[in-house]
Amino acid sequence: MGVAAQHLPPYSGNVAAYALSKSLYGSNHATFEIKNHVFNVEAISEEIAAFLIK
Repeated sequence: MGVAAQHLPPYSGNVAAYALSKSLYGSNHATFEIKNHVFNVEAISEEIAAFLIK
């Protein structure tokens, strides 16, 4: 199974919320990407929080 990531454009708003809504409601992809970091939908809240806090 290959990684089907959504490539998001440069985005100055709430990137995490945008990507979350796109991945859960706007596509069939199991993963998505923010700034070259691929997130797994199953662990999305923890992964996004950890990534944004870094």
